[in-house]
Amino acid sequence: MKNWLTIALAGTLLTGSLVSCDKDETKATITPSSAITATSTVSSVTLLQANASSNAIGFNWTPVTFAMSNSAQTTSPEPTYYIQFDEQQDGFGYVNIQLEAGAGPSKFFTVQELNARLVQAGLTPGVAKQLYARVVAGFGTAATGDQHTFASEPIAVTVTPYKECL
Repeated sequence: MKNWLTIALAGTLLTGSLVSCDKDETKATITPSSAITATSTVSSVTLLQANASSNAIGFNWTPVTFAMSNSAQTTSPEPTYYIQFDEQQDGFGYVNIQLEAGAGPSKFFTVQELNARLVQAGLTPGVAKQLYARVVAGFGTAATGDQHTFASEPIAVTVTPYKECL
């Protein structure tokens, strides 16, 4: 009797899982107005502690707007921009240098600000290193896993950080 009940229960559960309902919801989509096109003010920069408060590099880009569809929300989100640096042109999977760039469409970084992030990321002071930079437009919250990003093509930039002397 117990065996018969077990088989009947298993059959009922299996049938129920095969006949589960479909989600017939309409998913909201967001589409960027155009690709982000970015430029840098320099292609190579040697950072010097004596110039710590001067601008080291600047980035300019075309602002992006987003179109919402299939959503009750009528206003598109305002993006926050970031400048990301990586050692490989196509290696932006794990970014260890990311600087906030605000609302855009341009951002300049001081020698001190850029140097601190480069040294923190492990670049050797006094040694030139070619990096790739890109501008990223993001909206949503990364902490909740609900952040969406759109990036420009990478720009080659050679940087030489300095060792900070007190």
